[in-house]
Amino acid sequence: MNGRQARNRASGHRARVESALSAVRDAAPELLEERPAEGMELWRKGPAVFALPMLREAYPAELNNAIQTRRRAIFDCCCPCGAVMRVTRGGQTTMRHAGDCPASDEVLAELAAAAGVETRRRDG
Repeated sequence: MNGRQARNRASGHRARVESALSAVRDAAPELLEERPAEGMELWRKGPAVFALPMLREAYPAELNNAIQTRRRAIFDCCCPCGAVMRVTRGGQTTMRHAGDCPASDEVLAELAAAAGVETRRRDG
């Protein structure tokens, strides 16, 4: 592959990624399935499907607030901490939250552990 072909290929990839992100941003969230035993809900937003933690009355307020922040960040495609949704080369969505953001994996895991709630990270 020569330089021009590589640039065209990269340009095509960027266009597909931006199109997918635009479709996610513009779509209304749709609840697909509740999985109470796993503490998760499956939501569709455009072409993307997200496994999100469920809010529960039994959880401490701080944990529910962090879960709600995470859910809003996914639905809005951005977070108050400055994180924005991106699409990886493999077509997965990702969002890198600030280290102290309640929606970050680390803070959510710490709050869940403190509340005695088991968590599992779902990739893919």
